[in-house]
Amino acid sequence: MTMTNATLDFWKPYPLATDESLSWTIGDFVIQVRHTAHEWQIARQDITKPDDSVSWKRFTSGAEERIVEPVPVMPDLSVIVRPEAPIHLAPEHEAVFFVSIPLWLKLTAGNDRSLVLSDEPLVNLSKTWFGEPTNGELCYSLRTRARRDNEDDASSTASRAVSKVIMRNASSSMLEFERLCLPAKHLKVYRSSNQLRADDVTLVYGKDAVNQIRIKGRPAEVETDTAPLGNAREELTSGHLLQRGFGKLRAFIH
Repeated sequence: MTMTNATLDFWKPYPLATDESLSWTIGDFVIQVRHTAHEWQIARQDITKPDDSVSWKRFTSGAEERIVEPVPVMPDLSVIVRPEAPIHLAPEHEAVFFVSIPLWLKLTAGNDRSLVLSDEPLVNLSKTWFGEPTNGELCYSLRTRARRDNEDDASSTASRAVSKVIMRNASSSMLEFERLCLPAKHLKVYRSSNQLRADDVTLVYGKDAVNQIRIKGRPAEVETDTAPLGNAREELTSGHLLQRGFGKLRAFIH
């Protein structure tokens, strides 16, 4: 068995011969994979809980299926993040934030990667309700802050991807907000030269109480011929608009 601390190079296919195994430390977990003549076996242990026991999941397969590949995917719920300080955004102005989003590990196996061994978070996240009691959504709450700059030492880790968020006030009044809620399941994951990146996003506080979320697509820092490392859980075309009326504004901005 080979045990390593995961770097950005973690996200690639791994050939495993019969009776070989691998183990990685990534995010809050140790991930172990074994390949036998008839099975793939996987276990994950939470390193934030010293007494966390290891349990194995077993998947039937053939000995000729020798490839296991970890794929980075976004969380299955929207994520809430706070700016470093409350923001007052003047009319017809915009602000840029960088949000470091914890990834999920989708571990696939087999020569065609058709067997999914795991689809679970790499970082422990708490859930919270965002919006009005009768008009909101269940989200994950991020411990990290939305930053005005993108510092490598804060986010260049194999367990997180950074999304550039453009917050635009297209209304005639001052916009005050303390939290952003991003539709993470619509974002792809890419690799740039020094970190993992997610699609750019634009949030528009609009005129006439119409508010828009635009998935802008691949960041400028990612080369145009570079394929995503991980696809979106729910695919949207680049530039697609998600629209919410004023009554649902708090589901995305508060």
